Amino acid sequence: MKKMARMSGMFISILLFCCFMHGSAFAGSWQSDGTNWRYLDDTGNYAANIWIQDGGYYCYVDAQGVMKLG
Repeated sequence: MKKMARMSGMFISILLFCCFMHGSAFAGSWQSDGTNWRYLDDTGNYAANIWIQDGGYYCYVDAQGVMKLG
């Protein structure tokens, strides 16, 4: 019984951690300069060299911060 309670507590802790991390990882918006799209994060910086999940899709942003289409 103690093992089950410990496992339940661990599961809840992991679940809460994932929920908080999911919401804060990428809370920004896409910005267009008329030619290219860039991802402006919630700190005011443009993302670079990273995959971003947005609306169920993954987008790659290159070293210059420009979204690449596949």
